[in-house]
Amino acid sequence: MEVLGRVLQEADASRGPDVEWSVEIPADWLKSGTALSVRLPRRMTCARCSGGGCDLCDRRGAIEVCDSEAEPETTNLVVSDVPQGVAAVRIRIPEKGAPPAEDGPRGYLMLTLRAGDAPASAVQLVESGAHVVSGPGVWWVWLVVVVASVAMGLVLSYP
Repeated sequence: MEVLGRVLQEADASRGPDVEWSVEIPADWLKSGTALSVRLPRRMTCARCSGGGCDLCDRRGAIEVCDSEAEPETTNLVVSDVPQGVAAVRIRIPEKGAPPAEDGPRGYLMLTLRAGDAPASAVQLVESGAHVVSGPGVWWVWLVVVVASVAMGLVLSYP
């Protein structure tokens, strides 16, 4: 049996709401080892209802992840283990979702990087000579879900 991942906190542990966001990047940026800097919006889609509205997001479909006066948050990531020809990847980034109502960690950000012609204005390629390190606000992100074919709508999940 091959271990694909491990749980680092209890499944029922209280954390903030999870959010999702999708951005377009050039297809050649989906190769392994590409370092990206992503400026996160203040409001993102509720991951529980995918924007349809639920009790968690007060039927709004979106959740504020930071105050309107706060500077937009930026996260750096390195795309890894992406098979050749994949049209999109979905990654789970801990502590980048919404803050909890009470004490506890922030939720997850489910970020989808879709192949397109040009990068979204919020995404920048980190120069190949630049040094991306782990630390506060910087995450080495491992592939969680691969979207194998946008046209066919196939989604492969890895626990």
